[in-house]
Amino acid sequence: MARRYLLWVGLVIFFATLACNTVTARLPFAATPTATRPAIPDIVTRQLRVLDAVDAAVREQYLREDLDGLDWEAIVAEYRARIEAGLDEQEFIEAMRELAGKFPPGNARYLSRAERIEAETRSTSTFTGIGVYWSFRAEPEPRVLILAVIEGTPAERAGLQAHDAIYAVDGQPIRVEDRETIVNRIRGPKGTTVTLTVQTPGEERRDVTITRDTITASDVLRGTFFNAAGIAYYRLPVVAESDLAETLAQDLDNQPRKPAGLILDLRTSRAIEADTLLRLLALFGNGEFGQFYTRMLSETIQLDGIEVNGSQTAPLVILVGPDTAAQAEILAGALQATGRAIVIGLPTPGDTELLTEIKLPDGSRFSLVTASFRLPDGTDLGLTGVQPDIRVEGDWDSFSRPEDDPALQVAIKELTR
Repeated sequence: MARRYLLWVGLVIFFATLACNTVTARLPFAATPTATRPAIPDIVTRQLRVLDAVDAAVREQYLREDLDGLDWEAIVAEYRARIEAGLDEQEFIEAMRELAGKFPPGNARYLSRAERIEAETRSTSTFTGIGVYWSFRAEPEPRVLILAVIEGTPAERAGLQAHDAIYAVDGQPIRVEDRETIVNRIRGPKGTTVTLTVQTPGEERRDVTITRDTITASDVLRGTFFNAAGIAYYRLPVVAESDLAETLAQDLDNQPRKPAGLILDLRTSRAIEADTLLRLLALFGNGEFGQFYTRMLSETIQLDGIEVNGSQTAPLVILVGPDTAAQAEILAGALQATGRAIVIGLPTPGDTELLTEIKLPDGSRFSLVTASFRLPDGTDLGLTGVQPDIRVEGDWDSFSRPEDDPALQVAIKELTR
C-alpha cells in the first residue's frame, strides 16, 4: 500500500509540473523569478515516507474502523510537524514508538530496522539463560512468577519450580518499570552467574545463585488421573508443540476407564498453533465455536466433534487466569460459550487479537491489530477476555501443592457434587 501511495504522489507531482511548464510557455514576457523553497533534507523526506506508510496502513487495515476512539488525523499531524521540525535517527525511532503507544496496549508495535534485523536473526528455540517460563506481577509487590521450569536446565538443578516468585535480581529489587526489561537481567551470557531472591509459597525468601547456560525452549503436557474421584486433570504447556491434541487424546485413550470429569488447566497456556487449537476444539466440543474476523472478512469455525474416551461426554471444567492468553483464551471461551465447559478462576487478559506486520520504506516495521475472534453471540474476546463462570481468587504464586490450589479444589467439587 505504501508503494501504491508513493506512486500516486509521484504522478500528481509529475502532472502538476507538466501543467506549470505549459502555462509558463504561454506567457508573452519573462516571468519574474520567485524565491525557491529550501530543499527538504533527505532524512525528513525518508521519515515522512515512513509516517505516510503507517498512516495508510492504520486507515485501511486496523481492526476497528473507529480506531478505538483515536483522533488519528490530529495524531498524524502532530508527528508530521515534529518530523518537519527536525528529528535525528534516534529521536525518530522514539517518536514512532510513542506513536504506537497511542493505541490501546498491545494493539500496535514499532521495530526500528536494527531491532527488526535482530528479531529476525535471533533464534526463538534456543537462548542463554536459566530455563524458566515466567510472567510479571506489579501488585501487591513487583515480582516475576515462574510458570514452568524447563527440564534439564540450570533452574531445575537449582531447585526452582513452578509457583515460585522472584523478587530481586543480583540484589536489586524488581520494580514495576522493569516489566519489559527484567528478562534481560535474568538472562545473560553462557557461563555467567545470576543471584535471584526467590520465594516458594509458604516459605521464607532465599537467595539462589545460578550459572547460565544454553537453553532449548520446551514444555510438556502435565497430566494426572485422580483415581479416587475418577477425574482426569491436564495442565497444558506454556508453549505447545504441534502434536498437543494428539498427545492428550492418546493419554485419555490409554486410561483404563472413562473419566468421571475432565479438568483442563490453561492458567499458564500462552502459545497454541492455529491447527492445534482447532483439533483441541474438536476433541472436546462440537458445532459452531465462533468467528475469526478482520475489518473486511470473517471465517466461521464449524467442527465435527471427535469422541475419545469421554472427551465429548465427560463434564468439563477449564481453569483460567491472567496468564491464559491468545489461542488458549479462544479454547476456553469457545467451549464455555457453547455450553460444553464451566470456566473457573480469574479473568483472562483478552490477548486474542492478531498483529499484522507492516513493512516500512526504511526497513523498519509497524505491527497493527488486524484480526480477532468473536464468539457465536458476537462477543469479542479481544475486548472482554474470558470471564469465569465461578471466580476464584488466588494467584499462581499463592500455592505450590494441588491440595492448596483454590481453583483446582473448586473444580473438583463441581465435578463430584
